[in-house]
Formats: sequence, structure tokens, C-alpha cells
Amino acid sequence: MRFTAFSRVDCFTISDISTPVASALFFLKQKSYYPGCDGLPWHFTGSVAAHFEEVLREAAKSAGCETGEIAGDPMERLIVKQNRQ
Repeated sequence: MRFTAFSRVDCFTISDISTPVASALFFLKQKSYYPGCDGLPWHFTGSVAAHFEEVLREAAKSAGCETGEIAGDPMERLIVKQNRQ
């Protein structure tokens, strides 16, 4: 299975992804790794993703991608889920 981090050789940065053309290219490149992912939401975790949530959502939208949950601290949700079981 490939993950978005797999393509770090592309060297996209927040400054790159905040421009309309580069943001669309970023998401289109990532989509190419996942055939059949059209229509599925993109989820992000980590403090950087949470800090730049608005930029990520706008970039995804410009590329025709749907964003799902953006969690700054995924442990909180894992703890809640574990406590429910």
C-alpha cells in the first residue's frame, strides 16, 4: 500500500501547495498512486495538517478532491474509540 508520504521525493511544501496550480498537481499526483480512489474523502493527521487545514481543504477542492477529517492529535480519537469498546 502506498501512502502520501511515499512521494516525498516530489518535495511539495506548504508554499507550493498554497498556489492553485501546484495544489492541483499535488493532489492529482497523489491520486495517481491510488486507482479507484475517486469519490473517497482524503483524511490528514498531524499538527502540520491541522495548522494548514484551510490551505489543504482549498487545495483539495481545486483538484476536485473531497477532504474528510483533519486531526491534529489522532491519539485523542483513538483513546475515545478504545474506551467505547
